[in-house]
Amino acid sequence: MSDRLTHQDIQTVPSGVGSSAPSGPPLDLFSYFGIICENSIWYATKYPFGIEYFANNNKAKYFGGPEEFNGKKSKIVRYACRPSQR
Repeated sequence: MSDRLTHQDIQTVPSGVGSSAPSGPPLDLFSYFGIICENSIWYATKYPFGIEYFANNNKAKYFGGPEEFNGKKSKIVRYACRPSQR
């Protein structure tokens, strides 16, 4: 597994490319990340690239291999789509 995830990992294009860039295949995020709702709280249960988190210095860190943690539940604290950066 690489140190950073890229748009090639999920076969999409980076947002900086612009709206005329070809898009990858549709991605059902609920199935891909195993997103479930229990007691009004969203959880992820699939980890196709392991786990990414941000350290105190705001640098991304990774651990676990692809699908190593599948079946475990992680509370989704924040979920957002970033606008295209031009």
